[in-house]
Amino acid sequence: RDQYSEEEKKHRVVLCKYDEDQDDALSLKELARLIKDVAEEECQFCEDHELGPYIQRAMREADKDGDKKLNVEEFVPWHGEFRAFIDSFKHKEEEKKQAETAAKASAIKELLECMDKGVIGSCHMSDLPMAIEAAMERGKTPLLVDATVGVEGESFTPLETFYSYSGDALIEMKKMVVDVSIQKEKTVEEALEGCRKRLLEAVKWGKGLIVLMSNSAPPLTSKFTAPDSFPIDVFDASKVKAVLSTSYKEWEGTFLPGVIDAARDKCEVVHKDFKVVVVTKFPAEDYSEFLQAEVPLALMQPIKVTNNK
Repeated sequence: RDQYSEEEKKHRVVLCKYDEDQDDALSLKELARLIKDVAEEECQFCEDHELGPYIQRAMREADKDGDKKLNVEEFVPWHGEFRAFIDSFKHKEEEKKQAETAAKASAIKELLECMDKGVIGSCHMSDLPMAIEAAMERGKTPLLVDATVGVEGESFTPLETFYSYSGDALIEMKKMVVDVSIQKEKTVEEALEGCRKRLLEAVKWGKGLIVLMSNSAPPLTSKFTAPDSFPIDVFDASKVKAVLSTSYKEWEGTFLPGVIDAARDKCEVVHKDFKVVVVTKFPAEDYSEFLQAEVPLALMQPIKVTNNK
């Protein structure tokens, strides 16, 4: 009759695997390799800076005879408890993951229902691509109501920081208004030519044209749009969709002729991934009041963007 149970055999196999010097015991170094392998390959059951102290404590508590090694009699019960702890940890992580997935699905469902009703909905920054796509599928330009919260004292929100590193074509409307109307560093025509170049960049390379309004209500329709440089039609998602993947020979009747010259701008085709997104930092309860006079809100789907867990 076999003297070892199937469970004990499993523990002994693990001991043999990590017993590099084959002395039927694990040194601190060998035990550390075992524990680190579990942390790297199965689950990160503690933070990196906590792993060293965890290993030291495991050896200290399991080493009953104090010889700085774990023999078979010491290793088997310790490893049994260790595996039970790891299995329990993995189970809890899986339950947590399932709960988060369910919560995310519920939040997305609620957002889509809000879109179908034409009212403001909320989404986490991590779900932003989905939310933007859903708004465009409904024929609306995404209007992101920035409710993300960053480090105290920083002037840029996490959403603004995200877009600054996104590689998209950015138009900073508040800065443009200051440059033209307050600092007098640019004329309206020069500012609109800057907008045209950003529009061209987005159209040509398939980028998002991100119109950042910050906490301002720029005179968009009355001053900072023009048919031959930055047409108001760029905020109409249905008209944007109509030009996607088209060549310059198909642009007649769209907002592109006069704005982009195929030969001059070396742009003959509208990239299929071109999109327009507007961002405001006005609160969800106030943005409409501040923007309705100059921004075509009827063409937009408001989406409150958060970064809370």
